Order: sequence, then structure tokens, then C-alpha cells
Amino acid sequence: MTLIILGIGALSGILLGMGLGGGTLLIPLLLWIDIPQRSAQAVAIVGFLPAAGVSLWMAHRKGLIEWPQVRAALIWLVLGAVAGSVTAGLVPVELLRRGFGVALLGMGLAMGWKTIKKAPR
Repeated sequence: MTLIILGIGALSGILLGMGLGGGTLLIPLLLWIDIPQRSAQAVAIVGFLPAAGVSLWMAHRKGLIEWPQVRAALIWLVLGAVAGSVTAGLVPVELLRRGFGVALLGMGLAMGWKTIKKAPR
């Protein structure tokens, strides 16, 4: 079990470093190995902090961050995080699980549609 968790963590960290959102993979994989929903979300949040710090540092070094846009979005990101955390603590776990699944499905469909539209004909 420990090796599985280490593998899941490493894969999620790689995806996060690439800007793909490691939690998108981390949470479903933790649920798959029977980690409770709220615990999986907490692991994703705690794991995000150091990984995001490293990714931020690397992106800044390469000049990839447009700071005016970051500053403009930051207050809304923080407010959204507070709202999401409060909501996650209030709703039943089954609703969290289904909502996460619907969100992943929606993102997958949107990305697939965008890819299909851009495909050469």
C-alpha cells in the first residue's frame, strides 16, 4: 500500500509541476484505494502547497508569470477557496464525490470538444 501511495504522489506531483492539476488525478486515485473523500481532498490540498511553491519558483525564473493577471485574480482565488472549503465542510460526502465526478467529466468533455474543433480536417 505504501508503494502505491508513493507512486500516486509522485505522478500527481509531476502533473502539478506540468501545470495539469495534480489533484485532478490524486483525489480519484486515493478514492480508488479506499481513502475517505474528505481525507483525499485534505491530502491534495496539503500536497499542493509545497509542489505549487516549487512550480511557482520555476515558472518565475523562466519569466512565464504575468504578475498583473496574478494580482487581479488572487483576491477571487482566495475568496473562492474560502467558499469552497466552507461548502465542502457542510455538504454530505456523497454529494462531494458526485460533484467532483461531474466536474471532472465536464472538464474532460470540454477539453475533448476543444481538441476535436482544432483538429486538422
